[in-house]
Amino acid sequence: MKNATTRRLRGFRIQVYHKGKPSIITPTIWAEQPPVEQWELVTQDPETIQADLFRSGRKMKGYHYKRTG
Repeated sequence: MKNATTRRLRGFRIQVYHKGKPSIITPTIWAEQPPVEQWELVTQDPETIQADLFRSGRKMKGYHYKRTG
């Protein structure tokens, strides 16, 4: 009999671009839902120019950030 309480964890990574520096990719975050807290920290950083959230190696729609101005 299978356990009905199994959770499906997915690997999330955030790729961050800073002005004048190479891009940074965060270590894999294993979670059921996107890591919203980490995403907000990245997008609130004034040095961040652009950021993308990846789930299982693919860009997630709705989680693309690009600083304007």
